[in-house]
Amino acid sequence: MPAALEVLLIDNAERDLAGVPGLLAEAAFAFRPGSADSLAAMRAALESQSWDVAICAYHATGFSGFPALALLQSQAPRLPVLVVSGVPGEEAAVAAMKAGAADYLTLTGLGRLVPAIREAMQRRGGDAPSCLAAENALRESEAGLRRAQLLARLAHIITRPDGSFESYSESLLELLGVDAAHVPASTRAWLEILHPEDRDHFRAISISAGVSGRRVDLDYRLRHAGGAWLHMRQVIEPLHGTPSADGKMRWFCTLQDVTSQKMAEEKIRKLNLDLERDMRRRIAAEQEHAALEAGLREAQKMESLGRLAGGIAHDFNNLLAAMLGNTSLARMNLAFPDKLRHNLDQVDRAGARAKELVKQILSFSRKQPQQFVVQSMRAVVVEALSLLRSTLPAGVDLVVTIPDATPTYVNVDGGQISQVLMNLCTNAWHATSGIAPRIEVALDELVLEAGQGPASLPAGPYVRLQVKDNGHGMDEGTQARIFEPFFTTKPAGQGTGLGLAVVHGIVKTHGGAITVESAVSGGTTFTVYLPAVVPHALPVVEAPTPMPADGLGRHVMYVDDYDAMGELVSEVLRTAGYRVTLHTRGEDALADLLAGTQAFDLVITDQNMPGMAGTELARQVKLIRPTLPVIISSGYISEELRARAREVGVPEVIDKTRNIERLAGSIAGWMDAAGH
Repeated sequence: MPAALEVLLIDNAERDLAGVPGLLAEAAFAFRPGSADSLAAMRAALESQSWDVAICAYHATGFSGFPALALLQSQAPRLPVLVVSGVPGEEAAVAAMKAGAADYLTLTGLGRLVPAIREAMQRRGGDAPSCLAAENALRESEAGLRRAQLLARLAHIITRPDGSFESYSESLLELLGVDAAHVPASTRAWLEILHPEDRDHFRAISISAGVSGRRVDLDYRLRHAGGAWLHMRQVIEPLHGTPSADGKMRWFCTLQDVTSQKMAEEKIRKLNLDLERDMRRRIAAEQEHAALEAGLREAQKMESLGRLAGGIAHDFNNLLAAMLGNTSLARMNLAFPDKLRHNLDQVDRAGARAKELVKQILSFSRKQPQQFVVQSMRAVVVEALSLLRSTLPAGVDLVVTIPDATPTYVNVDGGQISQVLMNLCTNAWHATSGIAPRIEVALDELVLEAGQGPASLPAGPYVRLQVKDNGHGMDEGTQARIFEPFFTTKPAGQGTGLGLAVVHGIVKTHGGAITVESAVSGGTTFTVYLPAVVPHALPVVEAPTPMPADGLGRHVMYVDDYDAMGELVSEVLRTAGYRVTLHTRGEDALADLLAGTQAFDLVITDQNMPGMAGTELARQVKLIRPTLPVIISSGYISEELRARAREVGVPEVIDKTRNIERLAGSIAGWMDAAGH
């Protein structure tokens, strides 16, 4: 043998193999010896290099030859192993050969060692020089596989048909934390180290695999020698090409320790739960914040309404005085048609102003979600200022600068922008106490370039609303806190500190910004920026419908609990040629329809009546006469009312205060549309 062989000597304390190197040298056998005197040393030696032959003492230090043979068979199954023993006898030799030894030699028969090596090498597949390279490559591949299994926390077991373990990978020892002497010898013994809660499942899956002869996968918990529970993932599959001696199926079991993966999955699950809880808390906090903001707006609105009350009462008293006075004059001027007409025109003008005042109050005070509408900012400001004038003392000099050519279209909730302007102007008035007050309101449009204006606004076109006063001004510390909720510079009991916080919130929700410039004794200027928009189409003003010359005797039922309103409408419609039946209760109107003694072409009903509301009357009418048109009138029309009216089949809800002539003229259109 010209090539040197790598010989692993597994000796014992008695040094049974002490003479082996000499024998090999005497026979001119080229070799490089290595040694191991424990299972741990054996594993290290097998991992460190490839070996051509192993010579093992039957009674090695701390372990018998059979665990050594089991380890060699598991880690290097193609390595020839010769067992040397001081115990003669066929029984020991047969046991060693069954355990995987290539030959069995006694200490007295070591003269046969070299021939035994040659014979073992030949049985393995040829003389060493012809097979060494292939064997080395195979051992290197197997060593790499072992290292990969250790890194991946993988192991395998081959089981016999009776459930006993035929062999296993060395990595199984690392996985379980035991030596070869303490590895479970069968599936039954394996069950003992499984978690009690997982044993029945493992047993059932194993039985199903045996019955079906197919691969199965299962997860379970297994106790490590150190006491910890490991999460295992196992694949059991049949070895179809290698049955046992009796022809029954053998099984190849792959195991992987997935404890780290399970722990990571559990951490991720807990993180997801924490994130979900955090998200729920955040959503709840945002909802609470939104509710608080809405509450702040409503509280501040009520505060503003309290201030409005005195001014509105004053305005209404003036309007009522004008109406009553002109009515008295009209009675005196019955014989003078021109003067009579003038008196009636004055009554009509005062009534229109009162109607507009009520409309503004309702728009300002109603509680509803934000409704963004593309509209003229100029119109919003003018309407708000007309209401504001009623609240400011007579001595306030209110200067308004709004160029006629300014288009100023914005997408806003008009009621909230009116609230912004009224709050700013009211604050301006309070800031001028003790001096001759002057408040300037200006509206214009500008284009902000990048870097211009408030930092929070992108470049683009904006509408700018400014409110300036000549009051006492503020220092920098006050300006820094001016938009904080409940912060106020007024004495206790004279302010809630809600006004400017609400203004700031409204402006932000409209995509705008608000700034303040002030100096002590130098007045204050608030500037509001709102994004300008281009309207798709301008609103079309509805032209008055002329009163028809003749109602053609068609029959109208009018229902209103206010007698004066009913009498007024009845007289107008009769003058226009209609027959009118008047009822003051919805129940009476319904009874009239059920009686069937009269034919009606149209029903007009007030919405807010004691007992039966207008929408309920309409629903009942549609059940009795599905084709009979019904119109609802109301002094306050909300989207909720419109939606409810549509549900009961009412095509239109009309403003109760609309021009009487327009009401009479519209009736013909409603009847014609319904085929009456």
